[in-house]
Amino acid sequence: MAQITTVSTGNPTPVTTGKYYFLKGRFKSASTNLYGLFLVIYNPQKIMESFQLVSTSYSNIYDLEPHQDWHRYETMITDYRWKGSYNTSMTSALMSIFDAISKDGRQREEFYGLIASYNYQRIEVILFDLFNRMIRDKGASMETGIQEAMPEEVQQTRDAHKNQIEEKENKPIPSTRNFQVEEGATIIPSSLILSPVRGKLLYELKIGDRIMVKLNHETQQGLYYIEMFKLRSPEGKIKGIPAEVIDIRSESKSMPVDVLSRIDEHLYARATEEERHVRVCLYDPRIDGPIKKVKAQAKKNPLAPETSSENSKQKYSSMTYLMLGLFAFLLILLFFLLYLIL
Repeated sequence: MAQITTVSTGNPTPVTTGKYYFLKGRFKSASTNLYGLFLVIYNPQKIMESFQLVSTSYSNIYDLEPHQDWHRYETMITDYRWKGSYNTSMTSALMSIFDAISKDGRQREEFYGLIASYNYQRIEVILFDLFNRMIRDKGASMETGIQEAMPEEVQQTRDAHKNQIEEKENKPIPSTRNFQVEEGATIIPSSLILSPVRGKLLYELKIGDRIMVKLNHETQQGLYYIEMFKLRSPEGKIKGIPAEVIDIRSESKSMPVDVLSRIDEHLYARATEEERHVRVCLYDPRIDGPIKKVKAQAKKNPLAPETSSENSKQKYSSMTYLMLGLFAFLLILLFFLLYLIL
């Protein structure tokens, strides 16, 4: 066990081990088709700094073994939750287990002691019992791993990850000019919603398929249409919206796939997916509800080109003249027929 150092002063000083401890784990339940990962982080002050967990029906998540680095666990858990490809209710239920431990001082310290002493057997017995109350599968299995690191090592890892994110965000956004859309149309950055149950493999996707996409809430355009289509749940989560696949592009088999889909008239969503073997969620009106139509509001979009409103006015004016001309012709024809009869 790590040495605990204290400084004798008049005021109490936080006890520090000088190390971070990471509890990594994976679990699976074949009978319920459930697989998951979890990561618990204790900082040098023996405080549970964070806990993360995700459960999903994707069995490949179980390929990440407990001896792998803690940051790989953190990255994979984050990726699954960001893409929305996880079991929301079960993830929340299992997260509540670690939440209860973190809020109970005695349990938190006992749990830390088990991790710091590498007591795998006791940890797995406790967690398996707590998890099984939610999963209800005595045939389920769990594996754990423990890793320790100095604060400077943890900081270096986090700084490197932060730099990678910043580099990715600073890359120019791919041009939408390779997609052919009508003049005045709006293309919104989005992401594909994945589903192992009612999903279709990305490389099998065809033009005309109706899929579910999630609009990017980090852009002004995305936020505008999220509010317009009422895609924000009471809990603040962004819901998906149906869209018809219009075009699928990729420069090569090793490059990301770009999918252009149409949400509504003159409104498109563009999504980029790097992994070709994921299953894209197909639209099902019984589950996702009817397709919403808000064309009248869409015309008021302040981000849309001004020419769109002018074109609509011109189209409306031309149609009006055509109808008036037709009415006049029929009226003259009627008078002519009456003249012949009389």
